[in-house]
Amino acid sequence: MKKRFRKDYHKKNYENPFFQNRRKEKSPRQYRLKISSCLFVIVAMAWFIFLFFSPFFRIENIDFGDTDKELQAKIKLLLEAEFEKRSFLLFSEKNFFVFDTENLEDHLGAIFLLNELKIEKQFPNTLLIKAQEKSDVLVLLVGNEGAFFVDKRGLVVDIVPETFKTYSIDTEGGATSTVDGMEVNLSKMELSDDVVRKMPIVDIEGIEEANIRDEVLSEELVAMILGVHQNLLNKLGVSPKLFEIGDTEEGKMTVTTKDGWEMYFLINEPSEPIEEQLENLKVILLEKVGDDRYLLDYVDLRFGDKIYFKYIE
Repeated sequence: MKKRFRKDYHKKNYENPFFQNRRKEKSPRQYRLKISSCLFVIVAMAWFIFLFFSPFFRIENIDFGDTDKELQAKIKLLLEAEFEKRSFLLFSEKNFFVFDTENLEDHLGAIFLLNELKIEKQFPNTLLIKAQEKSDVLVLLVGNEGAFFVDKRGLVVDIVPETFKTYSIDTEGGATSTVDGMEVNLSKMELSDDVVRKMPIVDIEGIEEANIRDEVLSEELVAMILGVHQNLLNKLGVSPKLFEIGDTEEGKMTVTTKDGWEMYFLINEPSEPIEEQLENLKVILLEKVGDDRYLLDYVDLRFGDKIYFKYIE
């Protein structure tokens, strides 16, 4: 009788678990995922290039609204310089999404004294700028009352805020007041460079008080002071710090420079126009004084062609 034997075996697995499995064929789902990822990267790069490098979003239109023409010209020059810059060495500041309106506001605010400034971006390539310069053209110092902004007509238009002022701590027991908890001498007030470098600072004998809308100077006197201020800055490279006008009958105007020396002008005599005095000053500074301006004590221009100047002893 034939014996029957039951086969006793197990399916053997000879794969070594310490070696990587052979590459398996990818499923259709994996192929779709890979293709989708590639497409996403391509689309993202295309959008990136379109948004930041396309001419479509390049700021080409600047709408100034009712901004003064002269101020528009000044702002345009600044914008041209801003548009030449690049962020992270790659992105043009002329791009709609890159351009920083707050940075431009800070820049303009540091250069101009403005009553109003509003900058907005209008999609996709327009910049809206509305700006209005202060009508203030000079600062008038009035005794212990402080400092006031004055316009071209000679009218007081505003009070200079405390943020533009600094005081010396009172050590002489003079006219004092409390500012930020300290006893200070009001007669030794200094105005910040933000004000001094933009407009003349004027102290006129006889003006002891001022209120908003008061006419404290004549238009002619304001125009003369502005003319001297601009001439000194732009033609002679002199930085005025203070204009002091004494007795009107004497007609003497003293201009103190930031370097500490003074100029004496005659402002009430038609036979000695201020323009001729400025020309005489130019001759003295360029031909006589030269690079030794810092050694000057004063230059006196009140006597026609007889010009007197003195060095510090």
